[in-house]
Amino acid sequence: MKSKESVSVKLIKHFYGIDGELDEYRRSELNCIGNNAFIILFVYTLVSSGIMILVGNINIKYLEYYPMVNLVAVIFGVGMYIIFQVEKLKLSTKEVTSKNYNGERRKLIRRSIKTALFITVIYYVLISFVDMNGSGSFYSNLIDWRNIINAVLFGIIFGSFTTVINYSHLKKIQ
Repeated sequence: MKSKESVSVKLIKHFYGIDGELDEYRRSELNCIGNNAFIILFVYTLVSSGIMILVGNINIKYLEYYPMVNLVAVIFGVGMYIIFQVEKLKLSTKEVTSKNYNGERRKLIRRSIKTALFITVIYYVLISFVDMNGSGSFYSNLIDWRNIINAVLFGIIFGSFTTVINYSHLKKIQ
């Protein structure tokens, strides 16, 4: 009988893209990756805060772009580091038998579709909320067809990348 996983283990596995059991080797490697990511994030926060203070003293108008630029830099910087390290150590590889391969592919497609739908909704709400072009209220942006099309396209692209990445993690064994 399979033991029930705690919520923290499920979150760790989902965040790092781990399928299957989270053994001691994987756990120790993920702890190392997480610690390094924290150090990178801490140093980046110190440096970017110093730059923000300097830029704010020169011209305060530029500070309005700081949160978005900072958020993108953190997500892409730390996210890419984590993805690169997990791939390098092959922690996300899932070995399946040729008998179970098609079933696993279907699971991956369903998971990718669920993730794409979730990301589409989140992206849609965020772009409606942020109102980058300053054209009105949240509700007027929520029903704007351009925001809907942008969110759907973003979801399709994100879902496609997710599917390709998930397929690359499957390893067929005999």
